[in-house]
Amino acid sequence: KIISYVGRFSKENYIYDYIEILKRLLTRYPNILLIMAGDGVETKYIKKILEKNKILKSKIILLGFVSQKDIQTIRKLSYINLSLMGGFSLIEACASGRPVIAYNVEWHAELIKNNESGILIEEENIPEVCHAIEKLFKNPDLAKKLGENAKKIAFDKHHIQTNSNLR
Repeated sequence: KIISYVGRFSKENYIYDYIEILKRLLTRYPNILLIMAGDGVETKYIKKILEKNKILKSKIILLGFVSQKDIQTIRKLSYINLSLMGGFSLIEACASGRPVIAYNVEWHAELIKNNESGILIEEENIPEVCHAIEKLFKNPDLAKKLGENAKKIAFDKHHIQTNSNLR
């Protein structure tokens, strides 16, 4: 199963939490893969971590910057989109129709209704993120429902035609 992150590689986006989450999940789910698209000031440090850990290096794919079309493809192929701290990337994740897990910070609750259109986790609570991922792995019907609801909310609230005077 693929878990994805698309965004800026920065501490503000909790970039190191993604690696810790994967480390914890690999003990029970050795076939998962984390795809990370984006770049930023922390990229070189992430690469150093992966160079030192062959298991992580085989389970984390760093894509760098990718096109908008590729971002959409990655998100749709993902079993779960992690967007712990997101701006536009959270909207994109929800629009994919796949379930989203995010930290309950800033405006995230406007888009993610907990256990209705995604899962919100208290900031930096890595064990709870892992628990939420496991919950979705074990319940594909719930994952599907959350993804469908997130997509509807994303398009209802953020679609260009909905939010412009060009009608």
